[in-house]
Amino acid sequence: MLHKRAFTLPALSLATAVLLPGLPTTAATAADQQRAPAFHTEASALDLARSTGQPVQVNSETTEDTEVFANPDGTLTARITNQAVRVQRNGLWVPIDTGLKFDGAGTVRPTATVVDVTLSGGGTGPMVVLRDGTKQLALTWPGALPVPALDNDTATYPEVLPGVDLKLRVSTYGIAQVLVVKSAAG
Repeated sequence: MLHKRAFTLPALSLATAVLLPGLPTTAATAADQQRAPAFHTEASALDLARSTGQPVQVNSETTEDTEVFANPDGTLTARITNQAVRVQRNGLWVPIDTGLKFDGAGTVRPTATVVDVTLSGGGTGPMVVLRDGTKQLALTWPGALPVPALDNDTATYPEVLPGVDLKLRVSTYGIAQVLVVKSAAG
């Protein structure tokens, strides 16, 4: 059995990003469920690897940053990354995808990130909401936000101030905000 290890990530960086590791995300899609592998414990993965001559993923040891494979020769191989590359949704692991889209509630959400992030779709509600179970952090903008333009992981709110755009970029663990000053006049 492999031993679990703990890593500490920054909880909050006030300069331009909010980081909250280990938060839940939204439900898996039907496509995610279709490509889900059969579940294997270490013992069953080793048995299957020996019988097929092919490596088999040990799902019981998979985490956001680690994959373990049983090899046909009876050994185990772990692939460990320095940050999350997948998140669990309804018992399935799906790849991190910070791409943004409008949801049915009039807000903007990333496809699959460690942090449960909701961005404003425009209006006077919160600019950003980050959730962890019953805990929530909301950031607001002092006024109504326009509907953002979405470009992959970035939502751009044009003209939040005269000559200034607000950009919110979603990452694996949180968000970063940048004010783009388009003109020194004003």
